Amino acid sequence: MKKIILSLVAIVFAVSAFAQKGPKTEKTAEEMANKRADKLKTELSLSDEQRAKVYQAHLDKMTKMKAVKDKNLEDKKAVAKEMKPINDSFQANMKSILTADQFAKWEAAKKNEQASRKEKRKERANKSELTAEEMANKKADKLKTELSLTDEQRTKVYQAQLEKITQMKAIKAKNLEDKKAKAKEMKPVNEAFQAKMKTILTPEQLTKWEEMKKNQKEKGKEQRKGKLDKKGKS
Repeated sequence: MKKIILSLVAIVFAVSAFAQKGPKTEKTAEEMANKRADKLKTELSLSDEQRAKVYQAHLDKMTKMKAVKDKNLEDKKAVAKEMKPINDSFQANMKSILTADQFAKWEAAKKNEQASRKEKRKERANKSELTAEEMANKKADKLKTELSLTDEQRTKVYQAQLEKITQMKAIKAKNLEDKKAKAKEMKPVNEAFQAKMKTILTPEQLTKWEEMKKNQKEKGKEQRKGKLDKKGKS
């Protein structure tokens, strides 16, 4: 009875916290263009007239990029083909707005940012090269800390993670291009893992774990949404 009450309390707190925070709202093209223009006004010491033109250039680019994004093109080459003239036009606009010194500084900042993104991609690639055992150990250690697992629970979580990761790697190794086919194969793997975790964790731990997953999923969704926009970020 005590566990059930504690579980209900945890759920109430989680729902309350989410309600207070509220769902993330996607910024409009105008809001993003304003943010970029303000950033460049500070970094490049733009005049008010330049700032207004930079805002319009960003707004034009973002509006067109959103139109391409809304087509939901799965072929990356097709997306890149449609994005190229948009980026080329934006580049030309910025060159006509900025002074030679400002343009050089802007180009250097973009190169640094591209290098930073490349480094982050390398780090992600290195992480993906971990063995199934290493990945399972890392995840089990993380959950032991965040959910206060016992040693016995940690061992069981490690085993559940290892089975899931091994099966997922086998599916990925098939290099299925059809996303629906891949999702179909992954679904029972995820469901089996979920069922095992439910038998390992206490109600309180399970509630906290579900909330963690939800937050991570939302974060991933936001990152994917911003990918196309980041390509043209200045």
